[in-house]
Amino acid sequence: MDGLRLSLNPNFAQIIKKVNRIIMNVLLRIVLVTWFSGVLLMPGISHALNLKLSVITALSRAEETKIASSQVRQSKLNVSRKQASNNSRLSIGAKLGPQYQISDVSDDDSYVYLQSNASITKPFLDGENRRFSIEASELQLLAVQYQSRSVLEQTAMDVIRAYISVVYQQEIVRIHSNNIAEFRNVEEITVARKNNGIATDADVLLVKARVIGAGSALNRARLELAQSQNEYNVLVGPIENDMIIPFSVDNIFFQNFELMTEKMRSQNSSLQQSKYRRRVALADLNVLRSKDSAIVDGSIEYDYANTFGGGIGQSITFGAYVNFSYNYSFGDVLDLEINQQQERIKELSILRELLIRDLEIELQKEYSNYQSLKKVVRAIEKELYANKGVLAAQKEQQKIGKIKLVDILNSQDRVNNARIRLLQSEQEDQLSRYKLLALSGELLSFFRE
Repeated sequence: MDGLRLSLNPNFAQIIKKVNRIIMNVLLRIVLVTWFSGVLLMPGISHALNLKLSVITALSRAEETKIASSQVRQSKLNVSRKQASNNSRLSIGAKLGPQYQISDVSDDDSYVYLQSNASITKPFLDGENRRFSIEASELQLLAVQYQSRSVLEQTAMDVIRAYISVVYQQEIVRIHSNNIAEFRNVEEITVARKNNGIATDADVLLVKARVIGAGSALNRARLELAQSQNEYNVLVGPIENDMIIPFSVDNIFFQNFELMTEKMRSQNSSLQQSKYRRRVALADLNVLRSKDSAIVDGSIEYDYANTFGGGIGQSITFGAYVNFSYNYSFGDVLDLEINQQQERIKELSILRELLIRDLEIELQKEYSNYQSLKKVVRAIEKELYANKGVLAAQKEQQKIGKIKLVDILNSQDRVNNARIRLLQSEQEDQLSRYKLLALSGELLSFFRE
């Protein structure tokens, strides 16, 4: 092998090293592209890590999410408090002080009285009032959790809109900048042609007007970018670097409208919240109905008493008891409360049906919009491809003087406009997909996995 190395021409060895580096770079690019295509396009994984990080950051800092989390914690504590009311209770008491006894059958007496007692009570029967009260608090917790989830989804959608607006506005600014560069290139060629007597002053002024117009469009795009960045900053924080355009959120889920409808009915946060609000009202109705009920509990009691300086002296008492009572409400107040709660349940049922109808209409509308946008994007892509071909052909014809300058400028404008309309349509298409995820209750799961 050493002999082989020595026999190689030094120039040939350098060529081998360069080829080897090129091959390694190509392989590395293939690996990276494959990894990004496989990971970033997977459903449930942030197709653009910056977007996922933006959503997580906004959720952690938004005041609305903090309030929602606090409400969930309060509801959990309320459930624990209700459940604890069904546990055994230990009572301990004591009293000490002077006491004066007046009696018809014995002499009056005064002494110091000491008493202490302890009891353990276990509820056995409470007419199911306590059980319904615990059930109502548990259902209320579920309703609050879905309310909190709805707040998180709304915050996430606000971030998604702001993020996508920023990244596409960045691309639009780049397109306008490239358009100005193209026009300046045409301007240089036109000035050179004028100096050679081929073009006229009017031709130069025509190109300069296009450059000025493209500059105005660039300034407007920069202003819109600044506005989008401000909206993003409010939600997430300052933008340190340019963000990347998210890959298209596309999977089998968007091809099955029936599946989306099923997911919406079973997972939509607003719909689930309305379901549990109604179930809370039903549990509250049962609480009201169980107010007139028997209460039975058992207790074990210990009592110690002693008198000093008179009285009966020391006494100790142990006892085990079954305590029975019955609550009965007089008048029409309870009946009125029950009737009022029944009307509330009817109202919540109607509101839930209206919400289902509105969500189904919104889902159908957004799905149709999504289908239309896909077609629009494909059509503009074809239009852009055709306009690029026309522009390239006209530039070739210009070299031999067979095309007017204004035709080239118009073609350049058509290419630029098509690029911008394509980006705007892609932006709307992206937002439409996220709206479908939100309506179907899949938005948070998409970023969580």
